[in-house]
Amino acid sequence: MKKYLHIILASSVLGVAILIAFWLFSQPVTASVEKKARIDMPVSVEPVKAGTYTASIQAFGKAVPYWKTDIVSAVSGRLVELAPAFDAGRIVPKGDLLARVEDVGYRSELAARERELADAKLAYVQEQHRVKQAEKDWKRMGQARHPASPLVLRKPQLEAALAQVKAAEGAVAKARNDFQNTLIVAPYDAAVIERKVALGTYVTAGTVVGSVYGADRVEVRFPLTEQQCSLLNLDAMGEGSRFGAKVPMTSVTDSRDTWVGTLTGLELQISDTTRQRIAIVMVENPLDGSQPLLPGTFVRAEVPGAMVKDTFAVPESSLTQAGDIWYTDNGNSLRRIKPEVRFRRNGKVFIRAPEDLKAMNVVVRPLNSYLEGTSVSPKQSELSHE
Repeated sequence: MKKYLHIILASSVLGVAILIAFWLFSQPVTASVEKKARIDMPVSVEPVKAGTYTASIQAFGKAVPYWKTDIVSAVSGRLVELAPAFDAGRIVPKGDLLARVEDVGYRSELAARERELADAKLAYVQEQHRVKQAEKDWKRMGQARHPASPLVLRKPQLEAALAQVKAAEGAVAKARNDFQNTLIVAPYDAAVIERKVALGTYVTAGTVVGSVYGADRVEVRFPLTEQQCSLLNLDAMGEGSRFGAKVPMTSVTDSRDTWVGTLTGLELQISDTTRQRIAIVMVENPLDGSQPLLPGTFVRAEVPGAMVKDTFAVPESSLTQAGDIWYTDNGNSLRRIKPEVRFRRNGKVFIRAPEDLKAMNVVVRPLNSYLEGTSVSPKQSELSHE
């Protein structure tokens, strides 16, 4: 009896459960789906306005001698003296002796030419006396009314004697010059690059005995693109308002070594290979002081340029590898431009402002995944408060 009672009870419970489930499924669906709230991507922006800035050109160059000379012997002979200063690395004032060629033969030659000059002058004076005597004789013969032949008055002989004097003077000048050229001297205040001869060496006219460069100045040559040259405000001849501007320079290998030079102009040619022009910066007395600017030194420089208008100064980090700048419009959507970079300075990139854009909120660190038109939440960068 109990067994049947359990069966009846279980069947009743199951029936009630079925009725409840049927009632629930028969009810209309009223659950609301919660709409997911849209969250815009935050971006860091810096507000910028178009303005006028003094351009500067970052350039790398190499110092080279303004003067560089191979010292040659102008005469032949044996080297009988070499100056102690005629060694690599020494500074030699203008006119100081570098080497001396044996001068005995040249001294003798000069004396002989001076004797010939004295003889020629004597012959000329004697011929002048003969001319005067010939004129007197012609008049004494009563021929004053008739023109005398030049030969009678010894005019050709006088001209020949004068020519002999001039020839002798030229010979003396050459002999004296050769004698003086036995002394090989520094052509200017110079630093000795190398000496190529030894004491006792026999040299001929044209023999290179050493090489020097000017110690009073060096020039630094900076290759510039056409766009960089336009920022210098120099004309095609390399002259203009920036001519004479001071240019600070720093050694590429040691930033503690600094110099200041003067912009002297542009070379009047364009390289066939690089299509660049050379800006020339002159440094006076480069070997003075504790930081000599030696030829061959590589330097970087900030060359001051002209004033440029309609320019944005944006953080360097805002310029993508593709050369794009991202900014947000008035509706907080991402926009993109491909700007013309004018110059860079102190962590900023200076770009030409588009004609229809005089202010913008530039994205400081754009991502590669950005899509134009994406809605974002711009936040002002801390850089803009500095």
